[in-house]
Amino acid sequence: MALIAISANLSMLILAAVVYGIGYGAAQPTVLAMSADRAKPGQRGMAMSTVTASFDIGIGSGSIVWGIIVTQVGERGMFLWVAILPVIALLLVACRSRQEVDFRQPASEGVQ
Repeated sequence: MALIAISANLSMLILAAVVYGIGYGAAQPTVLAMSADRAKPGQRGMAMSTVTASFDIGIGSGSIVWGIIVTQVGERGMFLWVAILPVIALLLVACRSRQEVDFRQPASEGVQ
């Protein structure tokens, strides 16, 4: 998002959009895998559906909220603010995610 905010021409904007698309394409399956790994075996489906629904709710509500904010701070300002939010989220996840996950156990263990 920061690259989109500082884009000076169409070529740079297209490159920034490609980088954003690659990042989003990598983030969604990673977050889904993290949620499945952190959930109890019998609750993995619920965890993954919660993450998927949260992505959809975030896209829908974010469009409305940031549409209102853009009228106050402009497009560049909005994209810069949007770029800060994932950094804050990453810090929160890093601080709160101290649970160790044993990847050696098979995923089906404990499911009945």
